[in-house]
Amino acid sequence: MYGAPRRPGSSASTTKMGRRFVREFLTGLAILIIGVLFMALLAPLFVDFNERRAFVEETLSRAAGTRIAVEGAISVRFLPFPVVKLEGVTVGSKVAGIEVKADRVSLDIGTMPLLKGEIHVMEAIVEKPIVTLAISADGRVPKFPPLSNKTEDASSGWTIRIETLALRNGELAIVPTADAPPMRLSKLDLDVEAAALSGPWHVEGTGQWHGRSVNVRLTTGALDEAGLLRARAGIDRKGGGFRAELDGIISTRGETGFDGKLKLEGDMAWPEDNDIGIRPVTVTSSLRLAGRGFDISSAEIQAGGDESGFKLTGSGNGTLGQKGGMILFLDARQIDL
Repeated sequence: MYGAPRRPGSSASTTKMGRRFVREFLTGLAILIIGVLFMALLAPLFVDFNERRAFVEETLSRAAGTRIAVEGAISVRFLPFPVVKLEGVTVGSKVAGIEVKADRVSLDIGTMPLLKGEIHVMEAIVEKPIVTLAISADGRVPKFPPLSNKTEDASSGWTIRIETLALRNGELAIVPTADAPPMRLSKLDLDVEAAALSGPWHVEGTGQWHGRSVNVRLTTGALDEAGLLRARAGIDRKGGGFRAELDGIISTRGETGFDGKLKLEGDMAWPEDNDIGIRPVTVTSSLRLAGRGFDISSAEIQAGGDESGFKLTGSGNGTLGQKGGMILFLDARQIDL
């Protein structure tokens, strides 16, 4: 009613121009997207990533926060999502105390998280990984740089999440001292989930220990600012006869430490009427580990079953290593043989 008179058709003209602008904008955006996807499709045909090995190694090392070398073939595909395949991969070094080698690594990476500065590994398969872990003379366990309270700094701002990680036919070798043979878990087939490199982690699978098939499991919380990690680990022999569990807090700063519970279950030879039988034995204890030294408290050893057997309680301490030892002070609570 009031105001300047409108020109006939001005509103319709403006609406028409607006629709035209939106249509042209969306058309241009579609052309841009198609062009980007087309280039992503053709890029592997023109870029030989094997000739840019140094760039690939530097990028992976920066993202993981530790040295990564690739000696074999490098294959990269961008569509429908990034897929990276590497052969002859080495992570870390024996000089640093921890080294991981793998014959082949395949990574399926989410596209959208990359735009937010995140590396979301949807699926990873690692074939024949060999992890060598050497414990230092003072009992320190080496660790990768990402296992700190500054994971973002170690990986140049990238947040890394692993949805599923499959380790196939792997091996874990722990070298307790320079002059001692390594302890080995071999033929490991493990399925891993990790919300971040600093945890929480969930690991479950099978392997061989001393030539026998075992089940392996590990669950952790997230590493906190004090360098403490809640963890629960277990190993048991298939078919029974042996089971070990650790549940407690791992200290990753300074001297490596553990404060928690230990439980061992197994079978032992037991004298029966005119024969030798098999009876269960259970060991439970509070365990505190600092470097190579450890303390045991509230220990309980029960063998022979509930009806007839013995029960011992006590405490002790000791040192790990080739020349280590242990002293236990035990009291007999029940003897019925």
